[in-house]
Amino acid sequence: MPPYCLPRHVTDLILAAVATAAEQLNPGLVERSIDDATAEVASLLAHRYRQPFRVVPEIVRWIVSVVAAWRVVGGITSLMDTEAASDNQWLPIQNQYKRAWDLLEQLAAGKIKLGLEDGDPDREKAHVAVVAPKPIFDLSKY
Repeated sequence: MPPYCLPRHVTDLILAAVATAAEQLNPGLVERSIDDATAEVASLLAHRYRQPFRVVPEIVRWIVSVVAAWRVVGGITSLMDTEAASDNQWLPIQNQYKRAWDLLEQLAAGKIKLGLEDGDPDREKAHVAVVAPKPIFDLSKY
């Protein structure tokens, strides 16, 4: 499945230096985080929207970016768990992660809908197609 965001979307949320440090400690962490976040988001939305998206909605791109950024930061520090500290530099990404996950849950539950540009329907709406074989006899002559 193609990733739903690019590495630059992740480094927009965390400092590029953090991503660089993560890559030095764990080569390929950013790409793996993006792939894992894409797969997780796609699996949660698959019962409602056909996957992979032909055109990735911006909100989905943002959710995947935040989840991947959260995982990159989590891969290099345990300080993310101490949310109570007022000087916690990871608090902004924690808040974004919580907001992204909340949006994802609402999308998966159908509480909010994706405005898909390519006409891909929400699978919760009824869709009917009638298919029949070509008539054997032409009754229009009678």
